[in-house]
Amino acid sequence: MPDVTVIPARSSRAQTIAGEALRFLAVGAAATALQYAILIALVRWAGVNAVLASTLGFAVSMWLNYALNRRYTFASDRPHAQALPRFVATALCGLGLTALGMYVLVSLLRLNYLLAQIIVTVVVTAWNFAINRWWSFRPADAR
Repeated sequence: MPDVTVIPARSSRAQTIAGEALRFLAVGAAATALQYAILIALVRWAGVNAVLASTLGFAVSMWLNYALNRRYTFASDRPHAQALPRFVATALCGLGLTALGMYVLVSLLRLNYLLAQIIVTVVVTAWNFAINRWWSFRPADAR
């Protein structure tokens, strides 16, 4: 008789988190594309400092992120009056991480601003998913 290995089914919770993570990455890709477009346009065509341009791009893309994550990623029923301030607080922390990371990588370590932005994006994306999932868009009745 052949050796049959039974692989346990993934839990519903794990599937939910994985699905949310994939949707979060798709939404994040759209918002990141907007942020990078603003960053590149401001640096190349307006002569704006890379740290400031990245920060402005992040701030603009934050609104696209909120709308898509609330509806598409987390299908949140948390009222805007609760979810939006939490999302903004999370985004502002992410903005601070973005500005600090860009300052350290571009101004102190002299990395290319696009390479620095990629590194910062990875860190801030992980931060944003975790905090938004477990705080900003968590169902209003969850404890």
